[in-house]
Amino acid sequence: MIFHIAICSPDGVLRSRLEHQCMEFFARREDACIVEQLQSPEALLQQDAAGLRYELYLIELAAVARPEGLTAAAELRRRGRRAPLAFVARTPAHAYSAYRVDAMQYLLQPVHQPEVSALLKRAVEPEYGPTLTVTTADGVRALTYAEIEYLECTHHIVHFHLTTGEDVASLSLRVPFSAVAQPLLADGRFVQPHRSYVVNLEAVLHLRAATFCLMIYSSLCRGFLRRACFWGLRRGFLREGSGWTEASFRRDIASSKAPCRLSEGTPLSEKANRNL
Repeated sequence: MIFHIAICSPDGVLRSRLEHQCMEFFARREDACIVEQLQSPEALLQQDAAGLRYELYLIELAAVARPEGLTAAAELRRRGRRAPLAFVARTPAHAYSAYRVDAMQYLLQPVHQPEVSALLKRAVEPEYGPTLTVTTADGVRALTYAEIEYLECTHHIVHFHLTTGEDVASLSLRVPFSAVAQPLLADGRFVQPHRSYVVNLEAVLHLRAATFCLMIYSSLCRGFLRRACFWGLRRGFLREGSGWTEASFRRDIASSKAPCRLSEGTPLSEKANRNL
């Protein structure tokens, strides 16, 4: 699939920076993107009238009372364009108006790569991607499945570890952890290798014999990754074709009876091939 992105801003430096960040995200994927830079909201509407369609609109909002970018976005919605739409601004003054035109995101400058990557991860999924609603101490959060690397339940609180490195903690659970995990497990990308963990298989780089490498940032490092958790991951990866035999797996896993202690502070992506 080729993902078409329109970047609309009078600032050529900003347009080029956003294009580079989009290209950086898609360089790690099997699909690709085409970015078109447009200097004004008027040019964007002209492209739309000419029949050009985009999978994502990135529009800068000027620091004025009624930015032309907002007017153009409202017109796109009036024309029936339902593609994801995000705004880039120097002030949060127009955030409320932005969400009234169903904006996916409102980014404050300077915009960094993790923010653009998180936006694109959500945008590339059909219909913005499925989300999980989480009640936190700061209010309700809608987390897309794509941005969840894994979740763990400790002392009746679920910690959602995200691709950005953020740890979103729920309020104390009034339902079993299995009820929280159920919609994720139904998605197919997630497995429950242990009663307290659910892992996104798309965050696992590889898993074979008694070693594994996770492409995830944060903290299985707060505790131990128990052997039971590893067995569960192994079961999930069998459907991907791991190359294990039962004999070699049992021999390798039996050689290490202690759980693997993961140290604090370093992304797990740098802890490749940890022996369990």
